[in-house]
Amino acid sequence: MNAGWRRPVTRCAEVITAFALMIGGMFPIIHLGRPWLFFWLIPYPSSRLIWPNFRSPLVWDIFAIGTYLTGSVLRSLASSLYSCKADASCLRNRPTSVTIPIV
Repeated sequence: MNAGWRRPVTRCAEVITAFALMIGGMFPIIHLGRPWLFFWLIPYPSSRLIWPNFRSPLVWDIFAIGTYLTGSVLRSLASSLYSCKADASCLRNRPTSVTIPIV
């Protein structure tokens, strides 16, 4: 099946997905009420041993959006590396010297 027309459409969809997820990642921060305290949603060890409430939908939104964004970026990189490999093989088979016909 020669479906080379799908590559640009797939790349465009992956870029749109990544940007939509980055924009969607701002919504839990906006809905916090105090966006300057967004780091309270991220679980990290602190000296006071205060952890986020893992039952909160805002925390799960952060995890879901982060996981989906990571997967989308990895898939985008994998497909671009695959197409780069195909482009590199086309460049490899092309003659490197410029031939000028003698008339």
